[in-house]
Amino acid sequence: MLDRSQFNGKKFDAAMLISTIHHFSDHELNILLPILKKITRKIVIVADIIPNPPHAIERMFVRLDRGKYIRPEKEKIKILKRHFKIIKTMRIPSRFSIQYGVICQV
Repeated sequence: MLDRSQFNGKKFDAAMLISTIHHFSDHELNILLPILKKITRKIVIVADIIPNPPHAIERMFVRLDRGKYIRPEKEKIKILKRHFKIIKTMRIPSRFSIQYGVICQV
């Protein structure tokens, strides 16, 4: 569990959650995201896999991933909106998957 006391009042201009939120339940994200908001001054950048990418090799990598909470883009936005203002969203193609990117303002 993330403990805010580890940061000793430090704040960071930006935070990134890269290929991580699909490993957390909604309940766990509702604990994590407020803590992240408290220790971040400006933006939070989230990039996470999408459930049904268009190409077979991308779908294979999604199936191999161990995350139990792979959400469609709208569900990611819904969760993030509870804690942040959404500034921009985009699909980010990579070699073996497609990430859904979200830039959030604290």
